[in-house]
Amino acid sequence: MTPSTAILRGLQKGENPNANFFFYASILIMFVSCGLYNFFFKRRLEAQLLAQHQASLEQVYRQDVIASDQGMENLWACDVCDFKNYDGHKTCILCGTERDFTLYGKASSKRSSGNDDGAKTAMPSSLSPTNFVLMNDSTPRTIKKNRNFAKLRLNNLNIRQKGARRRHDWVRNVDEASGDIVWGRNRDVLDHKVLKRIVAKDTRGHPHLPNDDGDFDLPMLRDSVSSVSSAGSVASVGYVSKLVLTPKHPDGRMSFETAEGQTAFQTVNPTVFSSADLKDVSQLTFQQKHAWFVQYTSTMEVPWEYGHMLLEIDRSNLLHNSCEQLLWASHDQLHQSLRIKFLNEPGVDAGGLEREWFTLMTEEIFDERTGLFHAGMDNAYMIRPTSSDASEDHLMYFQAIGRFVGRGLFEGMLLDAHLALPLYKHILGTPITFSDLEFVDVELYNNLRWLKQNKGVESLCLDFRYQSIQ
Repeated sequence: MTPSTAILRGLQKGENPNANFFFYASILIMFVSCGLYNFFFKRRLEAQLLAQHQASLEQVYRQDVIASDQGMENLWACDVCDFKNYDGHKTCILCGTERDFTLYGKASSKRSSGNDDGAKTAMPSSLSPTNFVLMNDSTPRTIKKNRNFAKLRLNNLNIRQKGARRRHDWVRNVDEASGDIVWGRNRDVLDHKVLKRIVAKDTRGHPHLPNDDGDFDLPMLRDSVSSVSSAGSVASVGYVSKLVLTPKHPDGRMSFETAEGQTAFQTVNPTVFSSADLKDVSQLTFQQKHAWFVQYTSTMEVPWEYGHMLLEIDRSNLLHNSCEQLLWASHDQLHQSLRIKFLNEPGVDAGGLEREWFTLMTEEIFDERTGLFHAGMDNAYMIRPTSSDASEDHLMYFQAIGRFVGRGLFEGMLLDAHLALPLYKHILGTPITFSDLEFVDVELYNNLRWLKQNKGVESLCLDFRYQSIQ
């Protein structure tokens, strides 16, 4: 008979009070020890493991940034949009321009297809490749000819190339008086680069143009840049949207103000992300910005042990059901791990259901029959002006869709939809100009630009009217 068996029998008979006391005291000590361990050591261990987990994430992403820094030497800049591409890419991943295409130098022997689906060289098919060969002499006639050649190519960029090039039109500057980050127009910055290359190529040995240090006379550049600038980009006033609170509109009403000098930094939590951080990040390359974004969003994610957001979706009412739950979610829940469950369907979400939900939601959101978006130029989606006809709560749908897109960025999901450039700019708070109309309705844009640039339009007897909703 073992001692433990004897103790148990003694407890049952009540013949051993010392053993009885020893047994219950052991149980009490065990419970107290477990409680102390859970209160002190387990929480400390969880905090240490969480800190190690975050440190490991930062280390991995920091290695990604270092790797991109090492690859900076092999990046090539697109001559159209100035985007830095990895050496292995033969075309610019942003605007689709071929690597050997140039706005100056010898014209390529390849010709543009003439459509907007991705012209590779942006050279009109009517031009012979021998008509605009740049000569090695430095005569003013050659310089003028090369400027005209660059202007011709700029005017024949396709819609994708124009959109990529115009991302440099506006920049965030620091107001010296207030120290705030404000918007400023980056006037013809790429055209200055093109002109400098033209002058550098065509004035070798021409002593009166560049100085001894290779710098060029800026007045000459300012006088000449207008002849290089693309006529497709109409210089116009930029506007940014603001939410204005009024007694009639206590929840706010959208208003537009001129962009020059307006604040270019807005955040719901300035203690987490400062304007100085924004300025530093804006000076990084795209590859470094992407690595920074992934690292920054990973620190916002709430660990699974501290809660997760479960969406129970009815397939028959997918859009409404999903948008309703996204609007109900709190700020903290939006940063929790996401799990998807379709009603009356067995299955555990190991990532597949989540990807399926993102795919189905994207299809339904941008379906023409839904009535919220419509496809415009280059199959890019814009908000439908008559979206209120689809639902009285159309604004609530757009708010939920904004959370859906944000969650897609948070999860690193690829959404199979392309938004129009003005809508991207509106989401990012970037100034919008008249030239952006080209990416929504190119025919209307060309007609209005013709009226703007030509005199005597009163003879057309046109009547312009607009309706303002008060």
